[in-house]
Amino acid sequence: FPSHDTVPYGEDRAGYITILNDLCDKNTINDYDDQCSGNGSQFAIKCSKAQKEEILAKDPLKVFKLEKQYTENLTMIGHDNKIRVFDTVEQVIKYFVEYRLTAFEKGIEFDRNSVKSKLTELYDKVKFIKDFITGKFDITKMKKSDLLAYIEENITKADHGKSFVNIPMYNLTTDSVEAYENSIESLEFELGKLMEVTPQSRFLGFYRDWE
Repeated sequence: FPSHDTVPYGEDRAGYITILNDLCDKNTINDYDDQCSGNGSQFAIKCSKAQKEEILAKDPLKVFKLEKQYTENLTMIGHDNKIRVFDTVEQVIKYFVEYRLTAFEKGIEFDRNSVKSKLTELYDKVKFIKDFITGKFDITKMKKSDLLAYIEENITKADHGKSFVNIPMYNLTTDSVEAYENSIESLEFELGKLMEVTPQSRFLGFYRDWE
């Protein structure tokens, strides 16, 4: 029997293998070869002449469940690439809005964490430079390993601290501290705004921009 290179909407490879196994159990087909690859899903069906004639008589699309019939009008593919059926337009809108709100919530949390990470690194960098300026350590008398140990013990154990050993001497100045503190002030303001953002407000703002 010719192979087919698709699975019905709403099914993945594992789900469709269950369908084919059921056809084998019912003796509708003898066996099948799973030829799925990174290029897509494909199965080679093995059946006798009599089985093939019976399948053709019943319609292969229905036998292999390659199509689904719905009486509802509102049928569409969901965010998970599976078919979804709705009774009303309101249900479609509710599904869409709930999914988008969840996505926006994750996006807001990502943005907040990103700013917090930048702030933490800047806080540590400023402390490192201030320690140098006030003479708490002397780079000229330290090996790299000694400086890394100082950073881990007195500044931060985070990975970004390891990069501080590469800061040029000419950047270990009060000017640099001032510049970093200005950046900190801007990021703190940005974080404050992000803490006020809700999934609902971002949702409305996003679609308002489309108008």
